[in-house]
Amino acid sequence: MHVGGFRFYLASVFTRNSDGSINLSVPPIISETGTEAQLTNNRLIAEP
Repeated sequence: MHVGGFRFYLASVFTRNSDGSINLSVPPIISETGTEAQLTNNRLIAEP
């Protein structure tokens, strides 16, 4: 199935900057996934 990766235990990880602060206006992981060609077809799944 070509599945690889790791499990996100909390969905809040998508909104965190590298220093741990929360960034709701431009969530880093979501922004990078949408702009990087290699990441565009990946799916990110998190538990609520």
